[in-house]
Amino acid sequence: MRCFISKRLYFALLFILPLHLIWAAATAGELATLSINSEDTVGVCATSLQNCVIQISLNRPQCLPKPGAVTITNNSKIVAKNIRASSSDSNFINYVIQNNGCPSSLSPGQSCTISFFTNTSIAFLISNVLVKGTNTSSTFFDMRALTCVSSQARLSASPTSVNLTYAGASKSVTVTNSGNAGANNVQATFNSPSLGISVTSNCPSVLAPNASCQFTFTPGPNAGSTSVTIAGSNTVNSVTIGITETIPQATLSVSPTTLNIHAGGETQSVTVTNIGTLDASVVQASLAPSPSLNIVVTNSCPSSLAPNTSCQITFQSGNVTGTTTATIFGANTSNSIPVTINVIPVAATTISVPTTAIIPLDDPAGINVTVLNLTSNPAYNVKINLPSAWTTVSSTTCPVIGGNGSCTINIASNAFSPAVAQGGILVDGDNISSPPSIALAFSYFDYLIYSVQGLFNIYVVKDVDESSGYVWSLNTTSIPGITETSTVSGGDVCDGATDGSCDTNQIFSFYQPPATPPDNAATLCYQITNDNSGSVMQGTWYLPAICELGIYTPSLPNSSNAGCPSGIENIFSNLYSLGFLTDLTGRYWSSTEYSSPQSNAWYQEFFGNQQSTQGVEVRPSLHRVRCVRAFLTV
Repeated sequence: MRCFISKRLYFALLFILPLHLIWAAATAGELATLSINSEDTVGVCATSLQNCVIQISLNRPQCLPKPGAVTITNNSKIVAKNIRASSSDSNFINYVIQNNGCPSSLSPGQSCTISFFTNTSIAFLISNVLVKGTNTSSTFFDMRALTCVSSQARLSASPTSVNLTYAGASKSVTVTNSGNAGANNVQATFNSPSLGISVTSNCPSVLAPNASCQFTFTPGPNAGSTSVTIAGSNTVNSVTIGITETIPQATLSVSPTTLNIHAGGETQSVTVTNIGTLDASVVQASLAPSPSLNIVVTNSCPSSLAPNTSCQITFQSGNVTGTTTATIFGANTSNSIPVTINVIPVAATTISVPTTAIIPLDDPAGINVTVLNLTSNPAYNVKINLPSAWTTVSSTTCPVIGGNGSCTINIASNAFSPAVAQGGILVDGDNISSPPSIALAFSYFDYLIYSVQGLFNIYVVKDVDESSGYVWSLNTTSIPGITETSTVSGGDVCDGATDGSCDTNQIFSFYQPPATPPDNAATLCYQITNDNSGSVMQGTWYLPAICELGIYTPSLPNSSNAGCPSGIENIFSNLYSLGFLTDLTGRYWSSTEYSSPQSNAWYQEFFGNQQSTQGVEVRPSLHRVRCVRAFLTV
C-alpha cells in the first residue's frame, strides 16, 4: 500500500510542479553553466581571449549614453541561483555601483542583465570581474571606467515639425537644454527659403540646464516647405525644425463617379463634398457637348459650399441611350472631377435573395444580404424596400449587378429602435421581373426579438433548447393563478395565458425548495444565470406562456384552443411563420397550466413548414423547453 501511494503522489507532483523544477530537483548536485556577453563584444565573452571589456562612467547622459552592462545566460538544464558580480579590487569595492537585474532563480535558457556605473569621475581598469551564482560556474569580464567629459550644453526640441496655414494661428516649438552647462545665445536661423515666416523667441541669453524656452512661428504669405536650425553659441549640437505652410483652397470630391441611368426619365444624383479648407464658389456640372443625350441637370449646390459640407447634383435621362461625361467644378476649386453617365435601355431580369436575414439591433456594421442575378441581363439599382416605419434602418443599393453576377446589400440598424420581424419585404430594381421577397428580423445580443412592448422593451427567445425532453412537473397538484383562464383583473396572481414571467415565478415559488436537478421545466429557465449579455439574476429567463409561444390552428392534429387575445405578439407569428427558428420541432412546454383538469399543461407544437398549434397534455410528459427573456429599458 505504501508503494502504491508513493506512485500516486509522484504522478500528482508531475502534473502540479513545472517540469524545469522537477529537473532541477533531480540535478541538485550539478552546477549551472553561465555565459556572458556585452554590446561591445562580438560573440560570447571568453577570459582566454580577453575579448570582454565594458565601459562605465558616471550615470549622466553626457558621460555615456547608457550604463555599461553584461548579459548572463543560463546554458545548463538547472536553475541558476543568486547570480551577482564581484571583485576584490578596491576600485570595484569603492567606486562601482551595480544594478543587478538577475532574479534569485534564473531558469535554463533564460538571460538577465547586470549594469554598472561609477560614483566618481576617475579612470581605472578592473580585470577579471567575477560573475557567479551560489550554484553556478564562474565566468569573468573586464571593466574600464572612463573620466566623464567636461560640462556641455546640448539642445533638444519638440515638436520637430510645424504645419502653418496662411492667415492662420502661430505655432510654437519648445527648446530644452538637456546638457549640464548653460546654453548661450540660443537662436533660430532660417534655411532658404523663409516663405516670409516670422519667428520670435522668449529664450534668455543663457538657458540653464534642464530649462526650456519657446520659438514661435507666424505664417507668411507663401506656401511651401523650409527648415530652421536652432543652436547656441556654445552648444555641442543643433536641432532642425521642418516647417510647411499651406494656403487654404477649395477641393472637391464626388461620389459616385459613374452613373447608370435608364432611358426614359430616370434620375440619379451625385454627392459633391468640399474637402478643402476654403469655401468653394459656384459649384456646377458641365455636360460634354457631344453626345448630349438630352440629359437634364438639376443643381442643389449653394453659391458658396463651405468646407466639409456636401450638396447634390441630379441628372435625368432623356430617351437617347449612350455614354457621356459631366465635369464637376467650382469657380475657385483646385480640381475638377469627371463623372461618366451611361444612359442604358431597360431589359428585364430576375434575381434571387435569401428567404430570411437577421439585423443586429443598434449595430452600424449590419448584415450583408447577397443578391444573385439569374439571367445574362444586368440588373440596375437593386434595393430592399424597407418598411416605412423602420426609420433608423438603412440599406445600400447595388447600382449594377452584371449578368449572372451577384452583389451584396448591407442592412444596418443605426439606433436602438427595435421592431418585430416582417415578411414579404420586396427586393426590387429598375428592371426586375417578379421581385423576390425576404423576411427580416432583429436580434439583440444574438437573440431573436419576437415582441416589442412600448418603445424600447424587447422580448427575445433563446437560440437553443434548454432541454429536448423535460417534464412540466412530476407533481400534478394545481398551482394557483396560472391557467389559461387566470387573470389579474379577476383576482388571480397572473394573466396565465400571456404572462410567462409571472407564471414561472409562481411555479418556482410553489416548488420550494427547488430540487436538484429541477423537477419542472419552468425552473430550468428560472435558474439561468449567464447569457450572451453576461451574468444575469435568476428569474431573468422564464418559460413562455402559451400565448407567447404561438396560436391555435384548428386544422392541425391534437389542437386545443387556449383563447389567446387577438394580435398578441408571439414566437410563432413573429418568427417561426416567417421562416426563422427552423430548429423548433415537436412539442414545447408553456408555463400555462390547463384549467381543467389542472393536472395537464399547455404546449405549442411545431410541425415544420411554418405550421404550429396549441395543445394540452399531462404534466409529467416529456417535451422540449425553450426559454425567453425581456430586456426592459423603461
